[in-house]
Amino acid sequence: MVPNKYYLIRSDVLPEVFHKVINVKQLVDREDGLSINEACRRVKISRSAYYKYRDAVRLVQLENGCTVSIILELENLDNIAFRCINAVQNADGRVQSFQVSDTQLGNKYALITAETSSAEASIAELKNKLQQVRGVKKVTILR
Repeated sequence: MVPNKYYLIRSDVLPEVFHKVINVKQLVDREDGLSINEACRRVKISRSAYYKYRDAVRLVQLENGCTVSIILELENLDNIAFRCINAVQNADGRVQSFQVSDTQLGNKYALITAETSSAEASIAELKNKLQQVRGVKKVTILR
């Protein structure tokens, strides 16, 4: 069996049927109780065309975010990792990985890899939120 291949294609060059399949999917997701049949009727696409392409077409939103690595020096407190993850999420970041070192002389060190918007303001906000977490001694952000 040949593995699936994926291509990133600008939407304006796609045939109209693919746009209609996406529209049907969005309608069904937005409106509770809406049937595929009714959504196809609204978008003016046949059900057979929808079912033919539904698994092959997906809408993907590309964001201009960036990935940052954050090194934290932490006190050895309960739930500090959980509070740090919450701080990243409160700054509209998305944690990709979180690693904590063993305790050394009463301190822990953590490495967070997170995705955030590329704006300097959001990275500054992320650092600020982490510095406000009880038990965080030092925050270093690497890009």
